[in-house]
Amino acid sequence: MKKTSEFRDLSIDELEANVIDARKQLFKLANERQVTKQFEKPHRIPNIKKQIAQMLTIIDEKKQLANS
Repeated sequence: MKKTSEFRDLSIDELEANVIDARKQLFKLANERQVTKQFEKPHRIPNIKKQIAQMLTIIDEKKQLANS
């Protein structure tokens, strides 16, 4: 799991690409959990959701700074 400071170093485009990748990963994990009913690493789902939220927050902050 990346730290917030690592996300801040990325550009808006890179962050948006990372959000898309994280959402795809989250979708795959959720499907795997539904299909198999036995999930190897259940802690990954909340971690990915947290990363997505952090990236979206940083994207909003950067856009607000650009508009100022």
